[in-house]
Amino acid sequence: VPVEILVQAKVKEPPSDALPKFVEAYTSFKHIGSLMKEACTGKLMTEWEQGVSKTDKKPELVDMAPALSAFMAVKDKEEM
Repeated sequence: VPVEILVQAKVKEPPSDALPKFVEAYTSFKHIGSLMKEACTGKLMTEWEQGVSKTDKKPELVDMAPALSAFMAVKDKEEM
């Protein structure tokens, strides 16, 4: 699985193209797993919402909390 790390510029640095690249990758999928109850705020989230709102294609958000909960649950010897 190829992994590309996108580095967001710090406050005093010139802006990077990390956020537009990530929005492009994000909108290329049909479904995205998300923790639906989490609410994020701040400058980065504002920029994120602006970037996503400009795209015509938005993926469907799927709540992944139940799957994450099952994955992290205590396992017995048979499940290991």
